[in-house]
Amino acid sequence: MFSCTRCGNKVSDGPLCNLCKRQFDFACAGITETNFRKLGERRSTWRCIDCKNAQSPASTFCNNPGIAVRLEEMQATLVNITQQLVPLASLIEDVKTIKLNKALLKKAKDLAKIKNFKYVWIKHCKILARKSDTSPTFRIKSEKDLLKFS
Repeated sequence: MFSCTRCGNKVSDGPLCNLCKRQFDFACAGITETNFRKLGERRSTWRCIDCKNAQSPASTFCNNPGIAVRLEEMQATLVNITQQLVPLASLIEDVKTIKLNKALLKKAKDLAKIKNFKYVWIKHCKILARKSDTSPTFRIKSEKDLLKFS
């Protein structure tokens, strides 16, 4: 004999919810005795209406304090990792820019040899070129600027 969790009636038989472990009479469980018997081995996995309608399976885990604490620790760890990854995006852009500038410098030096430029150098992260000691200096910002080599 047990008392139905929902209505409090004393009954001798009824389904037991696999998740919340509450026991119901058949009327409150929303299943007929015949259909419950037809479940066979699946009776052990039967869930009450409240557990079936629960939005998230995680809500049942929050009833266990150990799991709730572990979940909070995992969330804190995830936030920490996310914060560490934020600067990574700017580092990736910096590396891409460095690679592009390195390739541009190589092209400028190769073209300078062909066009008999005397100087190609970098100053304050800017690529500069000069044909002779007395010629004006010009800055190379992109491959379009390489067309200025004469």
